Amino acid sequence: MLDQFLVDEFSGLQVRRHVATGDTANEIVRYANRERSDLIMMPTHGRGTFRRFVLGSITAKVLHDAVCPVWTSAHLDSERPPATQNLANVVCAVDLDDTGVHTLRYAMNFARRSGARLTVAHAVPAVETFPESYMDAELRADLIEAARGRLAEMQALADCEAAVCVGAGNIAHFVRHAAQSHKAGLVIIGRGGNGVLGRLRTHDYAIIRECECPVLSI
Repeated sequence: MLDQFLVDEFSGLQVRRHVATGDTANEIVRYANRERSDLIMMPTHGRGTFRRFVLGSITAKVLHDAVCPVWTSAHLDSERPPATQNLANVVCAVDLDDTGVHTLRYAMNFARRSGARLTVAHAVPAVETFPESYMDAELRADLIEAARGRLAEMQALADCEAAVCVGAGNIAHFVRHAAQSHKAGLVIIGRGGNGVLGRLRTHDYAIIRECECPVLSI
């Protein structure tokens, strides 16, 4: 069955087809490591957090264990728009720590090689319940201003020139909005953040589910 799968679609490519037995995620990561792959591309069912915890998720395990970047997009019940022919716009969602600089540098190099316009997106924490949301307005403005300053520093460190999009609230929703607003054909995120400033690792699966375009996790 694999020998006949997508033969016409891949006719212009040199394709090797491999079948393995065992734990699917482990076999994917093991094969990618053995072949020194530069990229893993795979779909995900886009199940919610609780179902993912109960059933497990092959994509989530690969995202956690793979050394190389992983390109994926959620296959949800609703029909997604067709993929763009050219990557004219790319959004890079970053944390404000050192790993964010690495993600930004990778995204800038990717955009330059693809001839794409890069937009950097970051969401600061925000209180979204009444009445705290009104009392939080000044703090939110200060956090956004501080984030813009930090992003300017990061761009200098990463030799990056990109538009900046900063907002507040749910990070997955904000990244989706940024991707839609800038008509992105791809969202790039990092998987290495930890601590208060490293929230992307805990939100990467939600970002993949929310975004209408593919997500490249490095």
